[in-house]
Amino acid sequence: MRSMASPGGTFDQAAYVDFMTTPDSHNDAYASSYHRMFFQNRAAGKPLRECPSNDGHNVDAIDGLIIPAVVLLGGATQPEAAARQAAQESVRVTRHSPRVEQFVGEFSTMLRAVLKGQTAAEVAQASAARLLGSPIDTSEDDPVVACYIDQNFVSMLHLLSKYHSFEELVLANANSGGENVHRGLVLGALIGAQVGASGIPPELKSGLHHGAAIEAEVQAFVAARI
Repeated sequence: MRSMASPGGTFDQAAYVDFMTTPDSHNDAYASSYHRMFFQNRAAGKPLRECPSNDGHNVDAIDGLIIPAVVLLGGATQPEAAARQAAQESVRVTRHSPRVEQFVGEFSTMLRAVLKGQTAAEVAQASAARLLGSPIDTSEDDPVVACYIDQNFVSMLHLLSKYHSFEELVLANANSGGENVHRGLVLGALIGAQVGASGIPPELKSGLHHGAAIEAEVQAFVAARI
């Protein structure tokens, strides 16, 4: 968001490395596999463009849709094909994952449909028809899944199809367990696109640490991109 909110700014390897290596920029104790592999390659002296990698196991994961979510929202006023291409290119900044890029295409179709007025539940069922050949059975229990993008994306479609209000959906995602954190960021983008900022219950935002700073960053992003 910060990269894209700056004049002419883009999210590239230099911006990524700068953020990850600046003391106190994030203070996150957890580092996903793609982070560790990227910086292992960087420490070995590889050019930054050659540092994204894949272990054939943990890199093709739902967290690969987080950066593309921001890029897709930043390209909301552009033709969908252009926004989708930029989002797929953003995957390559941090990881090598053609599989994640395929899901970026599906995610782009869904997000653009919500922005045009369909509900998140409607686009989730349409996505299920494309990916699975059948609708989601919302009578089934909420799935508990790991990070792998194929099963986690389907679990997201289940939640989006089953829970129709913002608060009900995000709480169901939190309570379902499994790899619900990065999934929550992706489904939050979709249901947030449906309800808008005014449709998010204030009590879910007012207690956030650095809430005012986050709000300022959101507004700067919107001003620069929308």
